[in-house]
Amino acid sequence: MLTKRIFWLGLLGLVVTAIVGVAVANHRVNQTTESRVHADLADVPETRVGLVLGCSPTLRSGAPNPFFEHRLRAAARLWQAGKCRALLLSGDNHIQSYDEPTAMKSRLLELGVPATAMTLDYAGFSTFDSVVRARKVFGVDEVCFITQADHARRAVFIADHFGIRASGFAADEVGFRLGIRTSVRELLAKARTVLDLTLLGRRPHFLGPKIEIADARTATGFPQGGLTE
Repeated sequence: MLTKRIFWLGLLGLVVTAIVGVAVANHRVNQTTESRVHADLADVPETRVGLVLGCSPTLRSGAPNPFFEHRLRAAARLWQAGKCRALLLSGDNHIQSYDEPTAMKSRLLELGVPATAMTLDYAGFSTFDSVVRARKVFGVDEVCFITQADHARRAVFIADHFGIRASGFAADEVGFRLGIRTSVRELLAKARTVLDLTLLGRRPHFLGPKIEIADARTATGFPQGGLTE
């Protein structure tokens, strides 16, 4: 009986410790980054590179993924407003049949962003990989992350660790059903990020040779006009 009580008390202690750890990690990430993630386009500082963090263009049901659509529309707005000169599209392409960066490029072309403004990163297998590769492969030292607000805060936190001057432009949020699931995942992801950067010494899956980012400003100048629907 005593052994069983000790077991349950120990388990309860582990659960409480985990919950407190997640809460502390999230507070740390949000506190140090919140002021640099902007919902209003006018508040976003100008920077050379806007980095679009990838996700699947469709949901498991096959329906369009609103996270994807909102991020790409935000990226188009940012570029059209002249807030960035180039877009780095970083996503997962670990198998031939799944290609987030190319899907992002196709949608941005539809939204009026020229191919000359886009550079594709096919090895952005995670937010961590996307940020580290931006620094070490693409030579980015200043960036604006384009994704939903909570995700952008985590990206900015990682960027701080690797010496990248970072801000974020928050894409529109999605409905409650999809949003709540993503919010829970983001809570855990922020805790994992703090562990990765402070204790685990995580490294990206793949780096590779240096790649120069396409800069549409040198080719065509800043864009004129508004967003193409």
